Amino acid sequence: MHCYAPVNAQLAEFVESVREDDRAKDGDFLLVERDGRAVGTATSLSMRAHLHGAGFACNGVAYVGTIRTERRKGGGGGVGGGSGEKGVATEVMEHTVRRGRDRGDVLTTLMPFRASYYEHFGYGIVERQARWTIPMAVLPAGGGETNYRPYDPAMLPALKRLRQEIAQGGQCDHERTDGEWANLIGRMDEGPGTGGFVFVDIDGAGNARGWVMLVTEWEDGAGVAKAWDWGAASIPDFRNLLGLLGSLKDQYAMTKITTPVDYPVNRMLRESQVPHRPVSHATPLLTVNTRMQMRVLDHKRFLEEIVWRAEVRGSVVVSVRESEGHESRFRLTVEGGRGGCAVSAETPGFVCTDKVYASIVSGDLPAADAVRFGLAEGEPGVLRWLGMGRKPFCGEYF
Repeated sequence: MHCYAPVNAQLAEFVESVREDDRAKDGDFLLVERDGRAVGTATSLSMRAHLHGAGFACNGVAYVGTIRTERRKGGGGGVGGGSGEKGVATEVMEHTVRRGRDRGDVLTTLMPFRASYYEHFGYGIVERQARWTIPMAVLPAGGGETNYRPYDPAMLPALKRLRQEIAQGGQCDHERTDGEWANLIGRMDEGPGTGGFVFVDIDGAGNARGWVMLVTEWEDGAGVAKAWDWGAASIPDFRNLLGLLGSLKDQYAMTKITTPVDYPVNRMLRESQVPHRPVSHATPLLTVNTRMQMRVLDHKRFLEEIVWRAEVRGSVVVSVRESEGHESRFRLTVEGGRGGCAVSAETPGFVCTDKVYASIVSGDLPAADAVRFGLAEGEPGVLRWLGMGRKPFCGEYF
């Protein structure tokens, strides 16, 4: 509360949020004390993330904070600093990274307040979001063609199965726990201003094909249907979701939905133009932002467990310059859809920092582009294949 809240009265809200989040287990909460006084905190959520067809134990870092009276008091010691005393936040992050390694996590991820700060600890940007604001007039018609219905608890098992399939088939997505499902659905029941409705697309066999948690916002007196949380089993099912939103044009002026950056949503609309100059007709509006950051804690397990394309074969010696000051140098060999990783003393063929490496192996930054823009050196070899396919997108927030 002393790190984040604007008023003391919010303490009860923080207590409740800590107790209700089942992603954090005993031992996952860090409290940093100075002279017997609590001055900093972080949470290492026990999560599972999926990349390139494999699932990994993941240290989901949340609630990193220093109380207001102890900020910027360090002398630059520790990662990315000089020789003085470490600041509270640096102590917090160094311990949090060690925590992930000690419990065997392969990855660590977070959603930063300032990306440049967490880059000091090896976290690279791995996710871009496309935020669409779409006038109802340009959405496709087709609300009557879907099987969307208001949510009832009997649908929850099907919803959970679909969300798990989306996570496993995604890139940098994280699994959703039972507790998070309860929190999200419970929030929809909170009432005007905070709640909304849950609609589910159920096929004839009882399988969920999509869902949307819809909340109402107001902008300049006009109603906005915001897809606060959504999922779709396929691109046709995503089109059906757009059709459902389009059927609400008698109640809303526009809709808002956040998608993976590689979804060409404008091409699915009645007006595909995203204007480069002022226009008088209805068009979608697109803004792109970065969100999640990631660091690979165990290179060998990551590269050997992901699923490589069957046609990929080759070998490259990679040097990753870690934030703590040491080098991880290994030979990556790929053949028959599997990778092998072994420590190497050979001259590296590809060199980059840990934060750039994270962006490359996540699929967000093609390795060749990293070299092209001066973010890496050498010839990426088989690493170039990790930039092909779907772009990272995470359906969870932490």
